[in-house]
Amino acid sequence: MTSFTAHPSWTRYRDILDRRFSIRFDREPVEQWRQIRGHSVRLEAWLPDGPARGVLILVHGGGGNGRILAPCALPALAAGWRVLAPDLPGYGLTRPAPGYRGDYAEWPAVVAELARTEPGPVVLMGLSMGGMTAVFAAKQSPAVAGVIATTLLDLSDPAAFVRAARWPWLGRLSLWTMRLAPWLFDRLLLPLGLATPLSAMSSDAEMQAYFRKDPLIGGRWVRARFFTGLTI
Repeated sequence: MTSFTAHPSWTRYRDILDRRFSIRFDREPVEQWRQIRGHSVRLEAWLPDGPARGVLILVHGGGGNGRILAPCALPALAAGWRVLAPDLPGYGLTRPAPGYRGDYAEWPAVVAELARTEPGPVVLMGLSMGGMTAVFAAKQSPAVAGVIATTLLDLSDPAAFVRAARWPWLGRLSLWTMRLAPWLFDRLLLPLGLATPLSAMSSDAEMQAYFRKDPLIGGRWVRARFFTGLTI
C-alpha cells in the first residue's frame, strides 16, 4: 500500500509548516487501511502516550486528505485524545470501491461508519467542506457525541455555490449544466484547482502554491459529479 510517510506531498507540506509557521512534528502517525463501505480507506492514527480520553475524527474538506489536518491532531493528542484522520473516497491515497462514481454522499456515510466502529466518546472535527460532512455524518451515527465544525456552507443555495467556485461565471455555468445536461456534467473530469479557489485556504503565498499545485490536492482530477451531490 502507498504510504504518506515519505510521499513528496507530505514532505513538502511538513517543510512549509516548519519554515513558515514553526509547526514541527516529533512523531508520525500510524497509517492504517480499513475496508469501509467497500472502499480501502487509508487513515492516520495519532496515539496518545496513555489511555485515550476519547476518539477525535478529523474530516478534511474538498481537495484535502487526512495528512493535511496533521496540525489539528497535535493539540488533541497532547490533551489525551486518540486522533483518526481518514482520506475520504476519491481523495488522498484511499482506494475507492469498484464502481464508485464520485458521489459526495459517500463522504458522510464513510465517516459515520468509522465513528460507529470506535469506542466512545467519539467527536468529529471538520474543516471547510469537512465541517458540513461532519454534521451530516453525526446525523447518521448515534455514536457521535459531538461535532466541531467550520465553514457550514449550504451549497444547495445557488448564491453560495457560485461564491464557492473559483470564478463566479464557472459556478453559474456549472449550475446551468447540472440542471439542463446532468448526463454531460456528471461525466466531466477536471483538476480541482480549476474548480475551487484553493488559494483562499491560506494567506501565505508558499502554502497557496502548495495547495494549488500538489498532485493530491489542486492538481488532482475529480469527477464533476461530486459537486452535484453538494447542491442537493
